[in-house]
Amino acid sequence: MNESFIAPRFDGYNFSNLPATIQYWLTGQGAPALAPQVLGEFNAQYDVVILFFIDSFGWEFFQRRAGDAAFLKLLEKNGRVSKITSQFPSTTAAHVTCIHTGLPVGQSGVYEWQYYEPKLDAVITPLLYSYAGTMQRDQLKNADIKPEELYPSVTLYNALAAAGVKSFSFGSRDYTPSTFSNVTMRGAELRAFATLTEALVNLAQQAERADSPTYLFFYYGAIDAMCHHYGPASRQAQAELDMFLYAMDKWFLPNLRAGGKRVLFALTADHGHMAVAPENTFYLNLDARASELLPMLRADARGQILPPAGSPRDVFLYVRPEYLDAAHALLQNALAGFADVVKTDALLNAGYFGAMPVCAELLGRLGNLTLLPYENNCVWWFDAEKFSQRFYGHHGGLTPTEMEIPLALMKVD
Repeated sequence: MNESFIAPRFDGYNFSNLPATIQYWLTGQGAPALAPQVLGEFNAQYDVVILFFIDSFGWEFFQRRAGDAAFLKLLEKNGRVSKITSQFPSTTAAHVTCIHTGLPVGQSGVYEWQYYEPKLDAVITPLLYSYAGTMQRDQLKNADIKPEELYPSVTLYNALAAAGVKSFSFGSRDYTPSTFSNVTMRGAELRAFATLTEALVNLAQQAERADSPTYLFFYYGAIDAMCHHYGPASRQAQAELDMFLYAMDKWFLPNLRAGGKRVLFALTADHGHMAVAPENTFYLNLDARASELLPMLRADARGQILPPAGSPRDVFLYVRPEYLDAAHALLQNALAGFADVVKTDALLNAGYFGAMPVCAELLGRLGNLTLLPYENNCVWWFDAEKFSQRFYGHHGGLTPTEMEIPLALMKVD
């Protein structure tokens, strides 16, 4: 593996350690899964836990703004800020599934934006409940399958409810509710919002009104969207981040009152963001150096070659088993100096997807050959109607920029 890559930590320094810790904070049941060095003085029980899941707000972003943003300075002064890691892949699909169900990626089977689903013999986008290559939602409603067959049936919210904890999940009205949320957020009351400030005011009011143990979850995706479309160093991404930090200082913290309750505020992210460029993309089905690859790839029942799973920063190929060694050698040569080429079994056995054994769903969905581009590089598949790499920011890989995330904890007075 490239020396710049880092592996996900599963020793109490991982995003996947959050659900069990949230359950401990609110119920006293079990034990916190976060390391003692991460928890510090927050190894305790609380009446209200508020978790902010800020998509793409990686460790680099946090460090860059910690010296000038009043909200972040307050977190560092009055709370505890730790550097932890994403799961692998460093992708939103794996992390939103984890935080809602309590299952790490190796047990949920939902690992990327798109992947092959054996039950449908097709590559799908699970968060959209659709086939891959479109942004249209709910195409699978016309397929012979139920959402419960594609997503885990357990949820953190049901576990909390069984212990007397009320849960509220705040998300943009663009996708709240959705087919995905209707399964993975069972047990929570959904709160859709139109604007950031609306959400922050409503969250603070919900915390103040809480008259029993309460969990408040907030997902914000606008920073991620700007990073994808313009790049993480762009003015647009920085402006979106500025607006979030200002709104937290202006409209959330002043309205957040403990009211005699034990209230814990936590903030984290699913991943960071790597600057990329469309012109720096190696297209597997266009580049002459990989021309021998296509006959080695699996096809569906209709004879159509399966496109890759993952993203341009973590590509999972579905190679016919008898050609795996040949495809591995071919792409190692074609991508030399551009990306690592690794048999997926090696990643599984090395614990990149968490403890073995992983669930059967993950094994059925994973490609057997993984491509991990180096910094600023992308590898992808081209289809004029479905697939191309048009973004200036991406994630999914194993670089520190993508894998390192903050976890901030602060007691609310």
